[in-house]
Amino acid sequence: MEENGRIVKRPRFKAWAVAAAFVVAIGYGEGLVRWLYPYNTPDTMRQFSLPLVPAVYARHLLQQLDRIVEVSGEKAWGVVGNNAATGQVYFINRYGYRGPSFQLPKPTGLKRIVVLGGSTVFDRDALEGKDWPHLVQTILKEKGDANVEVINAGIPGQTTADILGQLFAEIWLWEPDYVLVYEAWNDIKYFGDLSYEKPLIRLIPPLNPDADPFKTYQGSVDYLLSYSQLYIKMRNKYFAWKYPLGPEGVLLNKEPKKEPGPFGIVQYRHNLELLVDASRNIHAVPILLTQATLVAPGNMEEDRKKIAYGYVGLTHEGLVKTLDMCRQAVVEVGSRKNIAVLDLARELNGRRELFSDHNHTTEQGSQEIAKRVADFLAPILKANSHT
Repeated sequence: MEENGRIVKRPRFKAWAVAAAFVVAIGYGEGLVRWLYPYNTPDTMRQFSLPLVPAVYARHLLQQLDRIVEVSGEKAWGVVGNNAATGQVYFINRYGYRGPSFQLPKPTGLKRIVVLGGSTVFDRDALEGKDWPHLVQTILKEKGDANVEVINAGIPGQTTADILGQLFAEIWLWEPDYVLVYEAWNDIKYFGDLSYEKPLIRLIPPLNPDADPFKTYQGSVDYLLSYSQLYIKMRNKYFAWKYPLGPEGVLLNKEPKKEPGPFGIVQYRHNLELLVDASRNIHAVPILLTQATLVAPGNMEEDRKKIAYGYVGLTHEGLVKTLDMCRQAVVEVGSRKNIAVLDLARELNGRRELFSDHNHTTEQGSQEIAKRVADFLAPILKANSHT
């Protein structure tokens, strides 16, 4: 309108101008985000993550697929250099385990070795076919044992309790001749929380896929807004702040302790004993391996930066002590139950060239473990073939 010969802008026009500027800024920001960062949504996070499903006798299992699965941090999260594995390809077989499918029932004359554990057995950083359990098979065949088969039954996140569930509820059907157990780290995550009020069965809930906000839309409004990559990036930032994550899940947000608690190591020892007994009950030879790790008393600062203390809630000294307690438990159970034990922890702990973080192996580390396990198994297989 006009006042005293000059034009005065209406307040409504100012509001429209501000709104238009806001829309332009949002549009510019949306275009910039789409140009600078890979596309992602909760759907891509599910698509490019390991396909875990809840289970009754274990916290989770892998889906039975019989196909290649790509796990990519860049494609899942829409950022480069995220903690999640980037560009890894795994073949998940029709039984829900890493590697080629195997015959059931077991062929006559075949010596079947099943390796149980978490992500260190799954060997998450290894190329397909180069995970250390399958390298063990390759080495044993090169040594002349043509009728040997090694199954990688490792599932990321599994504890010895989960492994026990796998063994009595599924793996006995595979008719294994040998059962190898290689796990400690995932158990230690729960050592400090075990108590009379929170025994293991009440402490660890089964996997709930819908509880992960990164992979699940939080209602219809969240779904509609997720068409915007600008919104998605802000959404990811918010949930990453609320639920600090690493490759193995949510990091503990509490003061690290020097002691693991009184119940954890006892539970761990019980689980090992039950695993040995269950293996024998299905007519398999149990073999225990102590878990090798980067963690050692003399770790330099460079090494300590690779160790995820936030998963276990322990100081470096507390973690060294706890891992040694686990190692001793494995050795003691082996002695008491009169079974073979391969002490990889004593032989390999602290060798930085073998580990990409606290316990996941580099290519050299996978080869080193495979060689030592194969050399350990070869005379056992030979001796048992004559009995």
